[in-house]
Amino acid sequence: MRIIFIRHGELEGENSSVLHDVNDPVSLSEKGRSTIIALCSVLKKEEIGLIVSSPEIRTKESAEIISQELSIPTQYLEGLQGRKWGDFAGKTWDEVGKILGNKSTEERYEFVPPSGESWKQFESRMLTALRVISQSHQKNICIVSHGSSVRVLLQKIFAIPVEESLKLYPEYGSMSVVEYDGQNYTNPFFNRQTI
Repeated sequence: MRIIFIRHGELEGENSSVLHDVNDPVSLSEKGRSTIIALCSVLKKEEIGLIVSSPEIRTKESAEIISQELSIPTQYLEGLQGRKWGDFAGKTWDEVGKILGNKSTEERYEFVPPSGESWKQFESRMLTALRVISQSHQKNICIVSHGSSVRVLLQKIFAIPVEESLKLYPEYGSMSVVEYDGQNYTNPFFNRQTI
């Protein structure tokens, strides 16, 4: 089975340095929609049996485009939401960096923002969601989620060291793919774009 991770398309009025809140009402920009439509030409070759998406507006819009273009059903799963930043939502990375900047990688991994979740908790949630999805289906699966969701899985699935994963971030409308045999993830590629 192949698992295809899609980061949603670009957002309307996007400022990528600002951390999003859960249930953020922001939607895709025209460029975001066209990027996802262009990506569908690649996805048509993947023989996808199911789309599973985060329930956030931006991921739902991306998943609906893919669903319509490929005539494939979509399911929504709460566990696929991006990291819950709690009181840090709406802050810029520069502001958060001042708080996290002096912490070691291990301290950052364990740090819980007020009313949010730690990187460790987020990773655990994402791995649980992925396990549920991959064990429930035998066909190739397209997972539409967030940049933070794909990135947090890099270390575990794409075998990228933690320090290196902090420097990487999937582009809007990109796909990252891995093969899964029921036990192991193999043959990964990361951040493929069509535009």
